[in-house]
Order: sequence, then C-alpha cells, then structure tokens
Amino acid sequence: MTKPLQDQIIMVTGASSGIGAATITTLLNAGARVVALARRIERLEQMQTSLEPGSDRLLPLCFTLTRPGRVSLNEIVVRPTRQPI
Repeated sequence: MTKPLQDQIIMVTGASSGIGAATITTLLNAGARVVALARRIERLEQMQTSLEPGSDRLLPLCFTLTRPGRVSLNEIVVRPTRQPI
C-alpha cells in the first residue's frame, strides 16, 4: 500500500527538537523524504542514525534563519557529497 506522502520532499526547520523532531518522525512514517534544518547538526545526525540508519530519506543540514549565508538554498537542493534527496 502506498503511503500518503510517498516520496514527497518536505523541508522542516527547527528540526532538532520538540515539534520539529516530532514532525520529522510523522513525515517519515508517512513516506516523505525530509530535509531537516536546525542549528544543532549533532542532534539531527543522531536523529538520522536512530530513525533512518543507512537511508537517504532524511537529510540533516545545519541551518539558521537568523544568520543568512550559513548554508545556501542551492546546497540544500544539490549536495555534491550526497545523493540527491
């Protein structure tokens, strides 16, 4: 059976804790592919290890909306060191 959000790409900000982390779990369970953005990359990487070990459905990126330029939106879409999400 196809999941409701199968292979849809969804970006979540504030993803390392609280509502953001819960949202990621819900989206992954619904079949989505998630770009997780947060200031605390370590927490995102821990989340990736526990929720999607070895999977490319969760892409953690260090990002803050209060400091433009920390990561570009182009980097989110195309990352040469990773497979495209």
